[in-house]
Amino acid sequence: LPASLAHAFHHGPYLTNATQEAMTVSWITNDPATSIVYYAPASNPENVSRVRRSGLVIVHEVRLTALQPNTLYVYRVESRDLFGRREFSSPSSTFRTAVGPSETFRFVLKAETHNPGFRGQAAFTPAILAFDPNVIVDPGDHVDEGGDFDQWVEHYRDGEAFLIRTP
Repeated sequence: LPASLAHAFHHGPYLTNATQEAMTVSWITNDPATSIVYYAPASNPENVSRVRRSGLVIVHEVRLTALQPNTLYVYRVESRDLFGRREFSSPSSTFRTAVGPSETFRFVLKAETHNPGFRGQAAFTPAILAFDPNVIVDPGDHVDEGGDFDQWVEHYRDGEAFLIRTP
């Protein structure tokens, strides 16, 4: 790992590729580890399902399928190292699957919220959370220097409150 990655870090989870029946849950760990997502409908949180990827990776991506449209789910992620020790466990959070074609939805379009040290994305967090969008559209350019890992750390840290629950 590059020197900038030598310190322990975890990013996520964050959500992408939402459909009415699926959601992708991603996160990053410092060390290679398994990828496990526990999830259940919020209306029946005892009915927990689990998707596990046994390969040891640093960038984790798990696709949850066979979900119900416009449904709130509770989830958390976990990663275990080669020896089965817990490398990372996220707090529980929620996500909602996509609505149907005739249903109303809310979205946020955000761009250029970065400026190292400014924490621009964090400034928008209260408004984004209050608006409670179904999806956030972000055309990119999250950092000034893509190879500068510290800028990515800032991006995920500053957007954590909404990235964990809104695709």
